[in-house]
Amino acid sequence: ADFSPFASFNLGGGFLALVNQPAPLSVTVEAIYSQQGYKINNPRRSTSPEFVKLNYFNFPVVLRFNVSPKSNIYVGVGPQLGVLVSAKTVAQNGAKAQLNDNVMKSTAFDAVGTFGKYFGTNDDMAIELRYQAGLTKFSTSTPDYRNSVLQLRLIIMPTFINQLLGR
Repeated sequence: ADFSPFASFNLGGGFLALVNQPAPLSVTVEAIYSQQGYKINNPRRSTSPEFVKLNYFNFPVVLRFNVSPKSNIYVGVGPQLGVLVSAKTVAQNGAKAQLNDNVMKSTAFDAVGTFGKYFGTNDDMAIELRYQAGLTKFSTSTPDYRNSVLQLRLIIMPTFINQLLGR
C-alpha cells in the first residue's frame, strides 16, 4: 500500500509550564493531546482502511531561545515522548475499527522544533509553528514509517484568561 500525510484540523488542549521566561533561554514542559496519522492511498475496496488515526498524549520538553526581548520572537528545539492512547482505522465507507495493541507501539520518541511569537501585555498569548519529526517508528508491522507532524498552535496562558474574566 502507498501511504501519504493528510491535513486535518484538531482542537486540542494541554498543559504548559514555562521556566525562566523572559530570559534569553527558557524551557517549556508540556502535556498535549494530539491526533496524528496517515492516509492509505488506493484502498482495495470500500471496507479497506483509508485512514489510520493515532491519538497520543505527548510530553515535549523544549529549550527556547528568545531572539530579541523587543520582538518577542523565539525558536526552540527538544525531545518529545508520545504515549499512544488509541489507534483506529477509518474505511472509505466510514466504518471504524480499533487496531490491535501488538500492531502499534505504545510509545513514540520524536524531535520537536518550534518558531513563535508572544503577544499581549504580559506575553500571555503566542502563535507558534511546530514541526515534530519521528525518531522511532510507530508501528511494528509497517516498514520504517515515523510520525511527521506540522502544527500551527495558538497558545493562551492562564494570565490571559484571567484578564478576560476581570480577575
